[in-house]
Amino acid sequence: MKKIILHADDYGRSPNISKSIYKCIKAKTINSISIIVSEKIYGLNYLKKIKVKKRLHLNLTDFSQKLSKKSFLYDLSFIDLLLLPLFPRYNQKKKIIEKEIDRQIKIYQKISKEKKIFLDGHQHIHMIPWIFDLIYQKRAKFNISSMRIPDEKFIINIEDIIRLSILKNIIKFFIIKILIFFSSHKIKKINYDYKFFGIIYSGYQNIKYIHKLLNLKSNKKLKNKIEILLHPGFASKSEKNLFKKSFFEYYSSVKRIKEFNLTLSLKKFL
Repeated sequence: MKKIILHADDYGRSPNISKSIYKCIKAKTINSISIIVSEKIYGLNYLKKIKVKKRLHLNLTDFSQKLSKKSFLYDLSFIDLLLLPLFPRYNQKKKIIEKEIDRQIKIYQKISKEKKIFLDGHQHIHMIPWIFDLIYQKRAKFNISSMRIPDEKFIINIEDIIRLSILKNIIKFFIIKILIFFSSHKIKKINYDYKFFGIIYSGYQNIKYIHKLLNLKSNKKLKNKIEILLHPGFASKSEKNLFKKSFFEYYSSVKRIKEFNLTLSLKKFL
């Protein structure tokens, strides 16, 4: 698995999300995680039991319903953040969001006790150009050694091209490509040497696609490691109060449970 990074996002978001990811770490089908530190961090006790590579999962969109009523900051979407520079009071709101980014970085430093920070973003919000610029400028201050650059290669199962869910992800794929283009001159200075896969099949991972990616590791011309993003963490019905409605439906869906079972099954292929 030297060339394969099997990565799980969303660790710390709820007790059951952390627990299900922890089970995958124990099964050795996940060897890297990103931790959400924006509200209460769940599952820190599990991390004391195992060794796993850790990153900060910067979150600016996914908060509890209770918190989202307190400030615009906790009720933003990816589109809100993307279009924020076009609306009034942008600079004022930008400063508030910058303080939140700083707060999450400091919390992560404290709980991880890592000298260097590897950062990525919930829903890839770190690739929104003005947010990317903020993080880029903080590299020295917070010793940010690397950031995920989700410059995914287009690989797909032919039969999935006509699936509506996959088509939506393909649109996201091209949006991310455009955002990467806008920050390309700065990205060249970012130390991220992985080939990333995780947008096209986000929420819809399947064993045929995973097989294609795992087979890439046998390619002698492949110098970079492969990062495969998985979402095996799922919420239980009792955790509804920890999320906004749309996020709870996503985290507690059958799709997330299927991805958890798929992730556990990967052991026999590694």
